[in-house]
Amino acid sequence: MRACLLTAAVSTYLQLWCRIAFTPTPEWTLAADVQRILYGDVPAVANPLSNLFLGRPLGSSGGPGFGWRDITVVKVGASYAPSSEWTFRGGYSYSSSRYPRIRLSSTRWRRA
Repeated sequence: MRACLLTAAVSTYLQLWCRIAFTPTPEWTLAADVQRILYGDVPAVANPLSNLFLGRPLGSSGGPGFGWRDITVVKVGASYAPSSEWTFRGGYSYSSSRYPRIRLSSTRWRRA
């Protein structure tokens, strides 16, 4: 009897966080979050799709990906609880784009 073991390596991107929250009064909680996502370390998402047109098939070394770049995400938020029955929350999140900027010229697509 033979046994076959299949293994595969799946790469994931690294995420770094720094979070802070504090409560200046019993009713208020303020929070901030900064996150760095390193998509560029994983060829499956960092390589440009144009690699497909260079004859590199999907899944091959140096093959096509999504062309994603590393991004930074910044979030801020607040929570206000005037009573045990009511809590109001709000926040804002900003992220740089993981896609390269592309602009349309009269003859072809170009990276900005």
